Amino acid sequence: LSSANNPVSRSSHKYTQMAADLSLLISKLLGYGILFGSLMYKVPQIKNIIAAKSSEGISLNSYLLETIGFSITLAYNIRNAYPFSTYGETVSILIQNLIVIMLIYLYSKKMSQFVVFMLFFLAWQYFLYMMISLDLMRTIQSASIVIFTSSKIPQIVTMYKDKTAGALAMPTLFMAVGGAAARVFTTLKEISDPTVLFGFCLSLFLNGLIFVQAVYYKFIVGQAKKNDGKEVANKKTAEKVVAASQKPSTGTSPVGTLKKRKSKKII
Repeated sequence: LSSANNPVSRSSHKYTQMAADLSLLISKLLGYGILFGSLMYKVPQIKNIIAAKSSEGISLNSYLLETIGFSITLAYNIRNAYPFSTYGETVSILIQNLIVIMLIYLYSKKMSQFVVFMLFFLAWQYFLYMMISLDLMRTIQSASIVIFTSSKIPQIVTMYKDKTAGALAMPTLFMAVGGAAARVFTTLKEISDPTVLFGFCLSLFLNGLIFVQAVYYKFIVGQAKKNDGKEVANKKTAEKVVAASQKPSTGTSPVGTLKKRKSKKII
């Protein structure tokens, strides 16, 4: 019997097709889930800057590099006509990054530099979409991987040197890892582009490393420091108690005071 007339073969093909359709559906749902989640990705950072009216502790260079990288990724995906569900969050994050950059310049009283950056950014967009071939665009997309890597390594080195996670938000780091992992899956299922896939795999590795570092320094090293601090405080308290107990008393007892008062009255 041919495979076409074989009931077992037809049934196996049917289940294989159903599994493929289900995995594609999951990929689509993941993609739009990431897109929805990205709408709030940088909002806490934006709120913190506005509340403090300061951008202290935020690396402008890191944001500039990341923004250029996202703009390349967005242009590459649009020009290749990839499904929006595979890169939609890039639009949201890019806009939020531009808002953060504007706030950094605003509170640093350097808005003229922001205007210069925006002029450069618009010219850069024209270059990416209108002036280069798709082959050159692919080369630039490969270069963006280096840009993204450059924006992550300083954070990894800083945590290692300072031995602390500082003000890093664990939910944001967790979302970055989860988003990168989901993007690896959606890329495999929907576009299978080696360049894009490598970028997301590298992002998953670097974000994962930062997340593991943050967990280690915040919950393990941080807790150890708290325990050490408590031990030191308890030791100092014990030393004060011992010193106080060994100090000779110079005060007068209540009985002695009463006797003195009676003697004065008699006189």
